[in-house]
Amino acid sequence: MAKLQTAVTYEMQELMRRLAEDGRRLRDVEDRLEMVENRINAFEKNAVEKNQEYEERLKHMETDAKNLLAAVEGVKASAERMSRLSERMATKSELKQVEKMAELLLAVKEGSEED
Repeated sequence: MAKLQTAVTYEMQELMRRLAEDGRRLRDVEDRLEMVENRINAFEKNAVEKNQEYEERLKHMETDAKNLLAAVEGVKASAERMSRLSERMATKSELKQVEKMAELLLAVKEGSEED
């Protein structure tokens, strides 16, 4: 009977040791799981913040692009207006011809008045 009681005690001690070891392993797994969850939460938070930042930057870029396009269209319209105006304006050579004609007309007029 003493042998049986010793065997039972040994088995009980072995079961307690295994139970303690399994508990330690379980706590280790739980700690690792918590660490992974914390990392995932931090990653998700960072991803959301970056996504919001990128969305804001994209909105600013869209606004800047629209403003730039409007400015380019304004410059283009101004250039077209200037081109149309320059087509209406006389060139230097045309002005010189008009001056010469005016001088000739003035000379002819003065000559006809003297007669």
